[in-house]
Amino acid sequence: MDFRDWTILKVLYEQKNITKTATLMHISQPALTKRLQQIEQNFGVQIVHRGRRGVHFTPQGEYLVKCADEMLNKLQDINDHISNMDDKVTGTLRIGSSFLFSRIKLPILLKLFKDKYPDVEFHVVTGWSEQIYQVLVKQDVHIGLIRGDYKWSGGKRLLLHESLLLVSKKEIKMEDLPKLPRIDYKSDTKLKEMISSLHNIYYRNQLI
Repeated sequence: MDFRDWTILKVLYEQKNITKTATLMHISQPALTKRLQQIEQNFGVQIVHRGRRGVHFTPQGEYLVKCADEMLNKLQDINDHISNMDDKVTGTLRIGSSFLFSRIKLPILLKLFKDKYPDVEFHVVTGWSEQIYQVLVKQDVHIGLIRGDYKWSGGKRLLLHESLLLVSKKEIKMEDLPKLPRIDYKSDTKLKEMISSLHNIYYRNQLI
């Protein structure tokens, strides 16, 4: 099993389709099928079932996919470590970033980092903070840039503060706030929890 084999398993698990996986891996469909058969022969088990609606992984295949994530991360770490054993900093920095931070702050930071370390490449994954937290826990990224306070045993640092603003078409009194309707929009779970918490705290204060 080499880097490409583990990648095939991971991509196939995500796509559940031989043709799509072959296209993404830039190989022919027969070559991909043959490689899968060789992997199955090496382990002596069936990895996938093929059907009209795509492929379904066996329990053994599910386990190998889990190993694929671990092996790909380990192999990447090994390559990065070997590349950085001399004075030259190289390798790929895998970053997970929330949507808003990716649009506003991240491009500037990456430009500054690239100026200092021109041989370092970036792989950036974007999503809601909860999604970025999950890929960070799975160690699919080196760094997670998220909004909110998530449980994390590793190192973490507060990068910036955000202001929460109350916007209304008409002038309102703060004591009327708990009685007024509120417009919600799709955002990070932690931010919604924070807004609801502040709203509830103010409402309880009005009852005292």
